[in-house]
Amino acid sequence: MVDRLCVRRFNVAEYHEMKRLGILPPQARVELLDGMVTDMHRPTQRELEVIAQVAEVLAEKLGDRTTIHAGPPAHPEAYATFDPTLMVHDWAVFPLTAPLPLHRFSIAEYRRLIEVGIVPSKQTELIDGVVFEMALRSDRVRGIAAHLQSLLPAPRSAHAMWWLGKPVQLGPYSEVWSDLALVQPREDGYAQGPPTGADVSLLIDIRDAGSDERQAVEWPVYARWGVKAAWLIDVHERRILAGRDPMGDAYTVVMICEEPETIDIPVDGIQPDVLVSAARVFTAATYPEARRAPE
Repeated sequence: MVDRLCVRRFNVAEYHEMKRLGILPPQARVELLDGMVTDMHRPTQRELEVIAQVAEVLAEKLGDRTTIHAGPPAHPEAYATFDPTLMVHDWAVFPLTAPLPLHRFSIAEYRRLIEVGIVPSKQTELIDGVVFEMALRSDRVRGIAAHLQSLLPAPRSAHAMWWLGKPVQLGPYSEVWSDLALVQPREDGYAQGPPTGADVSLLIDIRDAGSDERQAVEWPVYARWGVKAAWLIDVHERRILAGRDPMGDAYTVVMICEEPETIDIPVDGIQPDVLVSAARVFTAATYPEARRAPE
């Protein structure tokens, strides 16, 4: 849905509004660098000792005429409002963002950003606590999603239902927009909240470009939070990438289907197993704009 990964950048007014509203707690040790909210450096014990020694020397030299402020932060826990053990990606060292340790938002904080209008709901998504920009779903993406839904066998009504172009919640720090998902039915019809990873039998992303980058960021989160199978419909390369059997932060079985291949992909909630033909997904008769330009 986007041609490259793009971290959401905030302006100074939005940053101060986040602080005013408490989305960023007043004691949070964060700063705005080039539009990105980053966590400030956490002093080591040795650094704190050196700071205290320097403050002591300065106080002795300058006397009572100058007030010296030194010591540990008032709220050391405010360096991180999230539980890092729940994260798949270490944004402090990830090539996308190095060397900036991006501040992570919880889903509750992210939804508050949407509620107050700082970020648009359908043009961003939250992945491992980081807000990413998305392009609006194109007519081609919507068309292929609808076409794919018609190609796949109907869900067994008591066990699954289609979730088209709506968010999926993955743990406490990720809320992604699926182009098409097969989810377990719930009594409230998901009126009380979106499906979670445990509810999703199949999550399908349709990408015009930037597929490899997004898959590298998203699939570990999908697998970590129990999405049973993930497909990537790569329009540019005219191929289908299918992963299943999650273990840890990865899918243990990954298959590639290219024209004119057809592969058998078992998906919980659909009977029988799914026979997917790349040629039918990317049919030029229905989607001529999806055809690769002549060499």
